[in-house]
Amino acid sequence: MIHVGDNTWNLRIFITDLQVEKQLRVRGDQHIGGLMLQLVDPENPKDWSDHALWWPEKNIWLTRTRSTLDQVGVQADCLLHFTPMHKILRVQLPDLRYLDCRVDFSINTFAAVVNLSKDLDIRHPEELSFCKPLEHEHLKKNFGKFPHRKVPIAEPNGMVYLQPAVDTNSFIPINSAYKGSNSSLDRTQNGNLLCAPVAPYATTPRRAGTAPGTPVGSPTGTWKTSSNGYATFDSSSSLGDFQENLAASPRAPSPDVRARLVRPKTLIEKARMNVGWLDSSLSIMEQGLENGTDDDIDSALNELQITLEGPHLSADGNITKIPELADYLRFLKPRKFTMKGYKRYFFAYRDLHLHLYKTAEDSRRGAPVITINLRGCEVTPDVNLSQGKYAIRLEVPPEGRNGPNTEVWIRCETEDQYAKWMAACRLASKGRSLADSSYESEVSNIRTLLTLQKPAHGAAINIDPRSVDANDYLSPKMLRKLSGKASQRILEAYANVNKLSLTDAKMKYIQAWQSLPDFGVSLFVIKFDGHKKEELLGVAHNRIMRMDLNTGDHIKTWRYNTMKAWNVNWGIKCMMIQFHDENVVFSCLSADCKVVHEFIGGYIFMSMRSKENNQTLNEEMFHKLTGGWI
Repeated sequence: MIHVGDNTWNLRIFITDLQVEKQLRVRGDQHIGGLMLQLVDPENPKDWSDHALWWPEKNIWLTRTRSTLDQVGVQADCLLHFTPMHKILRVQLPDLRYLDCRVDFSINTFAAVVNLSKDLDIRHPEELSFCKPLEHEHLKKNFGKFPHRKVPIAEPNGMVYLQPAVDTNSFIPINSAYKGSNSSLDRTQNGNLLCAPVAPYATTPRRAGTAPGTPVGSPTGTWKTSSNGYATFDSSSSLGDFQENLAASPRAPSPDVRARLVRPKTLIEKARMNVGWLDSSLSIMEQGLENGTDDDIDSALNELQITLEGPHLSADGNITKIPELADYLRFLKPRKFTMKGYKRYFFAYRDLHLHLYKTAEDSRRGAPVITINLRGCEVTPDVNLSQGKYAIRLEVPPEGRNGPNTEVWIRCETEDQYAKWMAACRLASKGRSLADSSYESEVSNIRTLLTLQKPAHGAAINIDPRSVDANDYLSPKMLRKLSGKASQRILEAYANVNKLSLTDAKMKYIQAWQSLPDFGVSLFVIKFDGHKKEELLGVAHNRIMRMDLNTGDHIKTWRYNTMKAWNVNWGIKCMMIQFHDENVVFSCLSADCKVVHEFIGGYIFMSMRSKENNQTLNEEMFHKLTGGWI
């Protein structure tokens, strides 16, 4: 039948549930909601409420039902998919367990994470996100330099066209009316490490209950577990139906899961692992995925509370004198091509400054030989208990805040001396003096950590070392270092905590984890504006660090409290951060610059949270800080 002069045309729509392509006669001023009603067959009633139109060529969802086809740019040569918005996604938790979850693929990734966290009863969803599965090939090269590859898209009628590979991170929209993406991560196949769909799995045996063909509206709502560490969760169920305890991690991951782990060997490989993070402003489908305790932030909030309320006084109520710390220590300022050792000085710590004198008498009547301002410095422990080594490495910013950091080493004689001075240096780096109420607790935590590291010789433990699999506890690097002594060292460490409760043991583990030098630092390979040399950028919860690519040494540190603004030139993928004294401009090579933007904005967003348990998550503010569009 030929239609003349009625301004109508044929539109092809593929219904994924029925695997049927329909051809409808439509007008350009017809709205999307009416088009979906026209698709529904009244003779075959079915719940289509979870379905929406997906435009594969443009890689966007058409979810604005009041928009017309002309407004979104749909024409006669387009092919649309009528598909469910909720699909099955395999998610790997931090303890390496896999969950098959029903996730909304049509909303932005941040909202999908919030909904999933709510279903799983996980607090603070703003601290989590989805990351694409990585393989060893991703660590061999900076994916920011990879060429954009075309992906063949097969239509039901046999035609094949090429579409740009979908991007995981780019925020530049293809269409002005709908958000889209271009390409930065050259990966079309799906893996099974961090965040992967269900359908492509062929290497791992699957139980019948976890088949990807399960209807979207399945009423079962239960967990189905297998020996390979997988579990299925239907998010439409209530929490009372759970058969899996998320709070109790498995004793050890399965060999299949462990074999898939990607282990970076160098700092640059560690930086390249951040290429897989999904863009929180785009939906999961737009980024290439198809159907298939006490932490840094709490510490930052405590610091903010102390700053607002003022430091608490000591128990004796003495407000006439600021506490000081003084003792004989050894000092070294390392230089290239020198063989000088440590030199003994009398150290006096007052008002965030370290004063060095030749003798204790000089501290009472003479000027210091060396004065070091510890505010904003980087503090790194250098301890070897077996050798009796208690050293503190300080990277001190220059006085004018221009130029690289200056490295100095301090060596203590005893464990008690180290705990006091290490605690003082850590507080000073945050701008807090010895009058701060957290000083004593910091000293206590350092002493506890040193105690945990001491081997408990002769401890009565009824465990056969041969029954301990060191692979479950140690990295391959530590296994090679300890050789055949790994199991015995594990039992010696266990003897220090075997009398603690489960909660206390976890807290001790978290404290030891947080005391590591590189805790909470995410790395990126960058090039500063005007420089050809590749460098590392470390992003932490309270600072940004310029680091050496080979050694990881801190060249310069910028604190968030000195940051005035930050923005991104999306055309050239270049980021600029404005500080009080300088502007920093760089381009990211190991990931899209949107990832760096989200890390910085996300940390600032989390520092703005209050301690109220009933605080509502401000999604609009999150996207303002991380989206890069205002």
